[in-house]
Amino acid sequence: PQRPTTVAAMATHAGLRAVAAALLCLGASGGSPSPLVHGDEVFFTVPATDHRMTVEDNGYLHAFWTHHGVWQHFTIERKRGSGQLLDGDTVYLKAWSGKYVQRDGAHFHAVSDATNEEEEFVV
Repeated sequence: PQRPTTVAAMATHAGLRAVAAALLCLGASGGSPSPLVHGDEVFFTVPATDHRMTVEDNGYLHAFWTHHGVWQHFTIERKRGSGQLLDGDTVYLKAWSGKYVQRDGAHFHAVSDATNEEEEFVV
């Protein structure tokens, strides 16, 4: 994987569903237009506040801080494996902790060791 990219996303939980769409807008090397591929590392930023999506060590996911460090680091994993992210692809977001971002109704956490339907996001 290349140097982490910053991806713009909305701060609301519903905005997490828009994260996958934002992935197509940025490349894998500091915002260049090159496409993202399986295994690329990204940061998600809320444009209005410059806060970054963060996963704490207990799996709590939020966008309260402007930090740009380990807890804000995510790896994109394509369900179909290696290759470029394409419109309609299913992806998983793996947090710095090795846990996958999981949706539970309207809430999101990074507590799962497995990749199941609850961890899937469609680009």
